[in-house]
Amino acid sequence: MKAGFWKRDWFLSLSVALVFVAIAGTHFIQSLERTAYDWGVQASSRSPSDKVAVIAIDEASIRSIGRWPWSREVHAKLADQLAAANAKLVANLVFFSEPQADPGLGYIRKLREISERVPALASGEVAAVLQDAEQTLNPDHKLAESYAKAGNVLLPLLFELGEPRGKPDKPLPDFILKNRLTAVSSTGEAPVPTSALISLPIDEIGQSVAGMGHLNANVEVDGGLRTEPLVLQYFDQFYPSLSTLVAAKSLNLSVSDVKVRLGEGVSIGNLKIATEPFLQMNTFFYKDREGRSGFRVDSFFDVYS
Repeated sequence: MKAGFWKRDWFLSLSVALVFVAIAGTHFIQSLERTAYDWGVQASSRSPSDKVAVIAIDEASIRSIGRWPWSREVHAKLADQLAAANAKLVANLVFFSEPQADPGLGYIRKLREISERVPALASGEVAAVLQDAEQTLNPDHKLAESYAKAGNVLLPLLFELGEPRGKPDKPLPDFILKNRLTAVSSTGEAPVPTSALISLPIDEIGQSVAGMGHLNANVEVDGGLRTEPLVLQYFDQFYPSLSTLVAAKSLNLSVSDVKVRLGEGVSIGNLKIATEPFLQMNTFFYKDREGRSGFRVDSFFDVYS
């Protein structure tokens, strides 16, 4: 007698394939994939670059400087010190999305307006004192001055992920637009879409920095970060991640040297970065060694003081 079709090799192969198709998207398989990825990363012997250092806003710094958020003058002083130490590039992950002004600044500005209407006060000692008081009571201006003088500071942007349903409320400021990617191929899968820009620096600070990139990340169900979108799409524009911009600037390249192949990958100069179709890169984690972080970490207060 011939064996039943359920005993045939093709039926067994088809059954196994159908089982894997059925469970491919389940939490069990996805958990196995995450675990396998984590094991692979931990088993790697790659060494972190000694050109990268982390300045940590840690508990010791908050105890020494004061509760968060700190005055912009604190960030300005650190920027001045890093510039004096010839740091090649500084990426500050703090969002300066709201102005910080001394309560007396508004009164000083009103007095300046009044003095400008009085010829006897429009020049001379009174005008000089008011101008000096306005600058002293404006920490945003101090930070912008420090960043402009340093010329090497990058700041983050934050987008709202999701398909847009209409058109943007208003055009983005010029200091944001200059960071958009222009060398983008017109074919292939589009990157992760966004519907709004929800956090950007105030104008004065945004105009003073050397560049900005997004700080969006994909947090998985277990709290891990295993992928990072190197490029996000904002309506018809494309913006790099902050890490992409850091890599470009560290190679003495600009945002115009970042080339995007939709659905394939990203190139920074001659450096080609493989990604999945949505231009997300698998991140790498450097494990602690001998109780120390893979990268050098210094307390903010230690550097500041």
